[in-house]
Amino acid sequence: MQQPKKNLKNTKNTNLLISCILSIVAVSLIFVGGIFYSNTHTEKIADYATRVVKNNTVNKKYCCLTVGSGSKGGSLPDPASEFHNLYGVFKQEKITFASAINADKGHEIRFLNNLSDNLSFFYLGPIGTVQYNNHYKHYIYPIETMFPFSDVKGISDYSVSISQTHANKLLQQNGEEMHDGDFSLNQYKNLLNTPITIQIDGNPFVFGIQNIFFETDYYYEGLADVMGDFVLCSYFLPNNLHRERKNLYFMSEYTYQNRYFMSYINDVYTTKDFDIKVNHFNIANDIDDEYMLSFYYSKTATDNDWISIMLFIISGAILSTSLLFAIKQTKIGEKTLSLLPLIFLFTPYLVFLLLFKVTKDLALFSETSTKLNAIYIIAFISLYFIINSVLAFRKRRLSIFSNNLYYELNI
Repeated sequence: MQQPKKNLKNTKNTNLLISCILSIVAVSLIFVGGIFYSNTHTEKIADYATRVVKNNTVNKKYCCLTVGSGSKGGSLPDPASEFHNLYGVFKQEKITFASAINADKGHEIRFLNNLSDNLSFFYLGPIGTVQYNNHYKHYIYPIETMFPFSDVKGISDYSVSISQTHANKLLQQNGEEMHDGDFSLNQYKNLLNTPITIQIDGNPFVFGIQNIFFETDYYYEGLADVMGDFVLCSYFLPNNLHRERKNLYFMSEYTYQNRYFMSYINDVYTTKDFDIKVNHFNIANDIDDEYMLSFYYSKTATDNDWISIMLFIISGAILSTSLLFAIKQTKIGEKTLSLLPLIFLFTPYLVFLLLFKVTKDLALFSETSTKLNAIYIIAFISLYFIINSVLAFRKRRLSIFSNNLYYELNI
C-alpha cells in the first residue's frame, strides 16, 4: 500500500525539478534576446556617451552632438520648436537644445583688440524680451539680458548681442571708469546701437551692438561649456554663415537621458540627409566618434529584432509550461505550496546582473530585458497563486459536497 504514495512523491519531485529548470531557461532567454534588440544597441551607445561625459570632457557635465544640413540639403527643423519640444523634458533647469554657428570653432571669429576668444554665434532667430528679475529675458530662450533688444538699422546689416565680459572689456578700452568696482547700467546702455568690428577668417565686418547678456543661469553655463566664448545673433551673418547653422543636442552623465535624445534625433531626422557630429570643443581626449554616432548612421541596428522577438515568445511559452509543472507538483487544492519554482525565477536575473558588473557590457543587462523579466515574473507568480487558490476553493467545495452526500446517505 505504500508504493503508490512513493510514486506520487517521486512524480511531484520530478514536476518540481522540471518547473525549476524550465523557469531558468525561460528567463535566461529574455536576457539573451535583449542582446540582439535594437533598443539595446542604442542603450549601449548612450552608456558610452555617459562615459565620454564623465571621463573625456573638461567639466564632466555635457558633450554635444551637432546636426547640420547634409550634402542633399536637408532642412533643419525650426530651433524655437525644437527648444520647446525638449525644454524641461527631464529637469527644467537642464540644457537640452541650442542652435549655433561655429560651435566647433572651424572658423576664426574674433572681436578686434583681443576682446574675445574664438567666437561662436548662438542663433536667436526672432528677437524679443520679457521682463524678468528687474532686467529682461529672451522670450523663447532662458538667456537674461540687461535691456530689450535695440534696433541697429543705419549702423549695419548685421547685429550682435555681447556678453557682460565683452562689454566690460569694451568699456575699459574706451577709457570708461568703474564706480564701486563696476560699471553703471547707463554706461552699459551707451554701448547699444554702436558699431563693433568682428573679424571672420581674417576679414573685418561691422556689427551693431543690439544688447548685452548676463553670464549666469544654467543655460548660459551649458552653452559656454560645449562651445566656449559666444555672442548672440539673429537672422543675418556675413559670408552666408547662417547656412552653417547647426542644432545642438546635449548628452549628459545619465544614460537614460542620452538614450532618449538619441531616439529623439532618429525620430526627427529620419531621412539621413543630415550630418551628425560630436562637437569636440570641450572633449579633452580621443573618443570613438564613429561608434558614438552609430545610433544614427547604422542601418543594421534593427536587422536582428526578429531574433529578440522570437526568443521573447519562446521564453513566454516555456514559462507557461513551467507554470503547469509547478502547479502539478502539488496535490489539487493543497494549502502548502512550494515556493521553490518562484525562487528559481530570480536566478537568471542575478546571474546576468553579475555578468554585467564584471564585463560592463550593458547588452547583458539591458533595460528591455529587465523590464520584460519583471513583467514575466509578476505574471508567473500571479497566475501561480490564482490558479492554486481556485483549485483549493474547488477542493473545499467538493469536500463539503462529499461530506453532505455521505451524511444524507447514512440517514
